[in-house]
Amino acid sequence: METRREFLDLPNEIIDHILQDRDISYRDICRVSQTCNQLHKLCMSNELWKRKLHQRWPRLLSKYTLDEPPDWSKEFRTCIMVCCAVRKLVSQLSPRFYKLDEVSDEAFDEVVALMEKHDAAEVIISELNVIIHDKERSKNLTNKYYAVKLLRHILHLHLSVQWKAHLEEPPGEQKLEKGAVILSQWFQPREVVSEIQVTKQLDQIADRVKQQLPEHLKAKYNKGTPTLSPELERLVLETMNHILYNEMGFRGNKDRYYDENNSFIEKVLERKMGIPISLAILYSAVARRLGVTCDCINFPTHFLLKWREHPMATLDKQYTFIDAFDGEFLTEIGDDLYKFTDAIPPIEVYKRMLRNLINIARNHHQIKNNTSFIRDAIEMMLETTPQDPDYQFLIIKIYLYLRINLTQIKSLLEDILASNVQSGPQVALLMNEVDRSILENENILKREIKPKHRAEHKEVQFSVGMVMKHKRYNYMCVISGWDSTCQASRDWIIQMGVHMLPRKDKQPFYNVLVEDGSIRYAADENLLHPDTHCEIPHPDVGKYFKEFTGQYYVMNSEKAQEYPDDDVKTRTTVEGRGQ
Repeated sequence: METRREFLDLPNEIIDHILQDRDISYRDICRVSQTCNQLHKLCMSNELWKRKLHQRWPRLLSKYTLDEPPDWSKEFRTCIMVCCAVRKLVSQLSPRFYKLDEVSDEAFDEVVALMEKHDAAEVIISELNVIIHDKERSKNLTNKYYAVKLLRHILHLHLSVQWKAHLEEPPGEQKLEKGAVILSQWFQPREVVSEIQVTKQLDQIADRVKQQLPEHLKAKYNKGTPTLSPELERLVLETMNHILYNEMGFRGNKDRYYDENNSFIEKVLERKMGIPISLAILYSAVARRLGVTCDCINFPTHFLLKWREHPMATLDKQYTFIDAFDGEFLTEIGDDLYKFTDAIPPIEVYKRMLRNLINIARNHHQIKNNTSFIRDAIEMMLETTPQDPDYQFLIIKIYLYLRINLTQIKSLLEDILASNVQSGPQVALLMNEVDRSILENENILKREIKPKHRAEHKEVQFSVGMVMKHKRYNYMCVISGWDSTCQASRDWIIQMGVHMLPRKDKQPFYNVLVEDGSIRYAADENLLHPDTHCEIPHPDVGKYFKEFTGQYYVMNSEKAQEYPDDDVKTRTTVEGRGQ
């Protein structure tokens, strides 16, 4: 006769091992603990909760000291409490700030306070990424939209601490690739940019170079990074050039020189393309791993490296210059330009990278959400050179344009005035503008939404949420609002040629979010239903819509108050066309 074995008959060690499995969630543990005293005791194991914390937030354990292990269940509860607070705040942002064009940093103070109290930056960043990258990519778009804004703010606060610590290191100990990783993380809050992964890839390139060196030279690396003669250094660099540019295919991105991704080191490693400064960082990082020092020089038109190949020569003949953009050695650069060949510290490299990105954002318009990008660049520049008045005034102008961080502007203007009394008239003008912006924001928030009913605007044939195609320019877009006739100024109407259209400005006009990241005002006669529907990759889609069904967008509560009849119109029209 078979003996029936119960779960509780298993040894405690086996039960504990089962509970530690990754597929057993913390909620499962809490439920199991309520079944009996034996399981309750097992579920209170400190080691079990340490494992659960590590499974949920793998990078979190590094902040704890091993000398005094904490109460891991308490730590886990604190982390869950922070996550719940994050989700609550995210869900409240649309009702509070929908009417404003942008959200001020002060809106996130509650989460920032939790972050500082519990040292919870990693937890908050992790939870926001869970919201943003959930399995239902086309749903919960409004929460994802505001989660991105909160993530950007929290990540920048977290990175600013790392950035300042990096800049405070002695210049000779600062690794350019570390600074380049922080810069990439700063500009790409939605992407995972891993310093560990970048370091691993650079190590692998260096190892690949070592494997192709002659045996007598390869052997020198068995006991660490060797000190090499100039002749051997040249052999190393020539081998490295062959690996990088011939075998691996690294090259300068001449076709899309002003692509911002050329400045992000993980993208350079992935795409094997970059600009002179990013390729120079990669080149010098690999060379350092091979025992060769390549210094950065702030050459006016083309960022270069220099390598001391002839230490016994006169000063003007000691260095060979390296163009990492093309993988070339340069022996001559012109006597008139030699004054630009002094080695520069890492901070000057970072400043040039940021100036490049600011220039891209200002003068080249392929970047989606251009204003946010230039804001990121100037804010990071101020983390690097906090007292630079030019960038202080620039960030003030951006904040005023967005009508955000107005209290912060006042504080910044007071600091500017204290350091330069001659700036008084300019500061006074800006202070007045801040006061006007504060009043304007207050009036906007008080203003009640006036719904547009379709019964009163029967001439409007399209509706909010429809995915459309522009007849003339062929771009795809989604309608986010409409007017029964053109409400733009007379100057705009003439400038855009609206007066040349058959129906001129006496026709419905639609606010549309375009796939290239722009927001446009399109005439009724220029829009048509596309043959196929697609998601519109516009950064502001989540501000107005909560879901994409595969055929059309569904408005969130705030947008639906403006256009209460459009959800039904959109659904019936689009689904009717599909039959």
